[in-house]
Amino acid sequence: MSNKYEIVSIKDTVLANVSDVELGLKLNDDGSYELKNYDEYLEMIDELGQAVDEYVFSEEDRGDIRTLGSSINKINKEIKDEIKNRETVLFGRVHEQRKELEEKLKDLRSRVVRGRDEQDERDKREKYEMLESRFEDMKFHMENLTDSDLQFIDVFESRWLNRSASENKVDEELEKRMSSIDAVLGSSLLPDGVDKDMIVRTLKSTDWEGLRAITQIDEDITRRKMELEEERIRKQIEEEKRKAREEQLRNDEISKKQYEKEIGFTKVQFTVLQKDLDRVKELLDENDIEYSMFE
Repeated sequence: MSNKYEIVSIKDTVLANVSDVELGLKLNDDGSYELKNYDEYLEMIDELGQAVDEYVFSEEDRGDIRTLGSSINKINKEIKDEIKNRETVLFGRVHEQRKELEEKLKDLRSRVVRGRDEQDERDKREKYEMLESRFEDMKFHMENLTDSDLQFIDVFESRWLNRSASENKVDEELEKRMSSIDAVLGSSLLPDGVDKDMIVRTLKSTDWEGLRAITQIDEDITRRKMELEEERIRKQIEEEKRKAREEQLRNDEISKKQYEKEIGFTKVQFTVLQKDLDRVKELLDENDIEYSMFE
């Protein structure tokens, strides 16, 4: 393809042609937009680029190259601004409606989720009250539980309130727990003095198996008694040691006083200058004089 451009200078050929074409938005019949003179402008740029490749630059072109850069930036900015302005005119209201619609839809979803959660809470409360009522009925009809202070919360499991929890399965678990507690309370194997809390706590750890729980309770009580006895013996030994130390101290004090009395020990306090201390000690040592120093 022949090139109609021959570079005279960057200013006269490149800059002049790049800045001379009118670019703007053109509305098509189908409602779309495109740039005016786009194809011609694109062809001109390609041909100018080819001509530039063969051009020998001069010192005078340096300033014009900077001007060309500014001109290109201006063209790009004008196109972007015009597109933005046209979008604002065409789609400004649409964008506002879109934002408003998003907020409304978001609010609608929040209301739906909140309503669902509130309904779930109501269902859970109803289910809890129903299970508590069944608990009271079972308790009333179990010999060893009727007059006990056992509460529903002692056997309750939060997962029972889940929507996926089978009502029959929950009833089975509740009845098993109540029956286990009743059986343990009425067992002759249960050690004396065991309270309700210990029974429930142990049954939970043994998967509500009554016999295992009784065995575990007995082992726990035995172990606790051994621990208490070991603690009592330890304290007794420590007390005996303390009394022995006190007795030894008293004996030592009596011996000290007796010794001082027998040898005629007399307390004499005198002050010595630091510089004379070594000479005084030497004098006392040479004469076999016993002494004690206090600071």
